[in-house]
Amino acid sequence: MNIPEQFDRLPARIRAGAILTFAQVAAKTIVPPPLERIHLEETLELAWSWVEGGIVAADDLDRMVQFQPNCSIFICRFLAPAWRRPAWNIILVGLFYVTSTIFQLEGTDIDQLAEVHQTDYEITHIQLSEKMENIAVQPEIVVNQIFSNALRIAQIHHQAASLTRADFCDGVIEAFAFPIDQLPPLRRPVVRSFIDYDPCSGMAPREPNPFPSIDSILRELEESIEGNSRTFSALATRLCFILDHWLPGTSHIRRCVIAYQVASSTTRLLKGSETTLPSILRGIPNQILRVCQKLIRDVYVSPEEITWQVERHIEASFAYYNQIGVKALVPFACQSVYELIQGRIDMYRRRYLCNRIWMSDYQRSASHSAQPWNCWEASTWGILIASGHLPDLEIADESRKQAYWKAWLELVRETCNPKLTHFQIVQLIHKPWPFFDQ
Repeated sequence: MNIPEQFDRLPARIRAGAILTFAQVAAKTIVPPPLERIHLEETLELAWSWVEGGIVAADDLDRMVQFQPNCSIFICRFLAPAWRRPAWNIILVGLFYVTSTIFQLEGTDIDQLAEVHQTDYEITHIQLSEKMENIAVQPEIVVNQIFSNALRIAQIHHQAASLTRADFCDGVIEAFAFPIDQLPPLRRPVVRSFIDYDPCSGMAPREPNPFPSIDSILRELEESIEGNSRTFSALATRLCFILDHWLPGTSHIRRCVIAYQVASSTTRLLKGSETTLPSILRGIPNQILRVCQKLIRDVYVSPEEITWQVERHIEASFAYYNQIGVKALVPFACQSVYELIQGRIDMYRRRYLCNRIWMSDYQRSASHSAQPWNCWEASTWGILIASGHLPDLEIADESRKQAYWKAWLELVRETCNPKLTHFQIVQLIHKPWPFFDQ
């Protein structure tokens, strides 16, 4: 890659604009949930406003990057699926660089800044050039275009007010060579693992003594239906651990059947809306459920039957939320059944929640809102679809949420009857769950 030695001698706003271009192109490679997408666009817009000569306070940009409740860029990166972390890392580094530049131009000495704003500040452009290899097929072409634009801008622009985002991004998106199917790009095959740092890992599970019974957790769930939805969500996670304890031989298959019934019910909402989706995404929910049904019935599934990718086909569905609303979440509900059958959701649950779920603040630490979306269970996607809105975007229908949880709880009671045999449990997948027919 052709990294210009004179980059550090360019004017501050031109350097910041070039660095921000890395973040801009990285943002084009991801399709985050709608609320995160809105915050990301607003944060980039604020950063570009400063590059183009506007007045932006460093504290204001820093707040959006690090401290915005629930959806700061830092939190978005933390909750992103593992395969999108490289892109979020580039976005975060780019925004930190711009924020640091503004702080210094405001008169703050770099040594007085927070560590995230001073670490390797002088070689950030080199680090980002290397990080681009994690998201671009031909990173050298993208990087060369970014630096070429910066040098050209430095030669012809002498006033900050004349700088524009279009000048910095000129030819960069084309150089990235996005997939012609318009789905999110994926640089390398995904290795599924959960190896991130967790302060609770390595601790012996804090299991209560005596261990709660299935009946007691079902009573707790019933009593919490009219209360805080976060409490119900966490109690539903606690139910998984209790089923594992008391029904170790059939807990997994019971939970898979419940998830399948919920997801299968949501697909009926797509009738009449599938044409809104691109042809490459149509039929995927039913395709996933056909595979899941065979796996639940212990029928062989050939590799040719699994043609979709969660990292591309499922993630891309977020982009259609503005067009068809929560119906765009149906593919996620179906995918969560497949993830549960494959053991990935349980892997996450046991890895991250085995201690948190018994803590006094379990409502906060075990809620789905503190977990990556690719680790949510079908019941979570179901409540989002049932309530009609994503949290923090619009006001959800509380009565609809309560009706959903009541119906879901009856489904759990039926499927978790200890007297059912394995065969009887599996046969329940053929029994329609009528909630989304209402």
